Amino acid sequence: MLKTTRITALMMGLILAAAPLAGAAETEVRQFNVLVDGSKAGSHTMKITKNDDGSVVISCEAHVKVKVAFVTAYHYDYLGAEVWKDGRLVSLRSRCDDDGKKFEVSADAGEKNLTVKVNGREKTVRGDVYLTSASCLPDAKRRDGALPLMEADNAEEIDGKIEELSSGDMNVAGQTKKVTRYRLKSLVPHEIWYDGDDRMVRQEWTEDGHKTVLELVNIK
Repeated sequence: MLKTTRITALMMGLILAAAPLAGAAETEVRQFNVLVDGSKAGSHTMKITKNDDGSVVISCEAHVKVKVAFVTAYHYDYLGAEVWKDGRLVSLRSRCDDDGKKFEVSADAGEKNLTVKVNGREKTVRGDVYLTSASCLPDAKRRDGALPLMEADNAEEIDGKIEELSSGDMNVAGQTKKVTRYRLKSLVPHEIWYDGDDRMVRQEWTEDGHKTVLELVNIK
């Protein structure tokens, strides 16, 4: 597991590499607990910055450790910085340790496609992909039906689909907020709740019989 000082330095580098040269107009930090089968197993932090040029930088940091009888059965560490503008991914920088499988991803937008590198190997990906980090909703015109996806941590491409399920009130970090629930169909279907700012407040999925929940606990 990465030490705190290394994590901080790495995140700073990722953000500087991904962010455009523009003034920051607004920044918000959202902190989530990660629950696996009802027990806290880690944390997920999402930082969203709106720049004066209309671009949005989304920085994510996640650390998960699942223990069985005091032995670590699974661990996951992720650092990523995404830049979006006009509904399109401009760039991505991420590093991930998925239970020992390590990935370093970079993606940069060209005129139509993305140039993506995964552990130094380059490939071309369609330019309208939506990332599975799913921190914010895609544009309104792309919220129902087929949605090309790319895994933020390993750049795997997926023929995805998104659909709205319901809307209503939810207790979010101690406050009642109007939210909308979506299902994002990828390799493993996820249900994701977004608030009125189109930002994630909760996420749930079940894989290998284990239910994982991202639960928003603080906004600052």
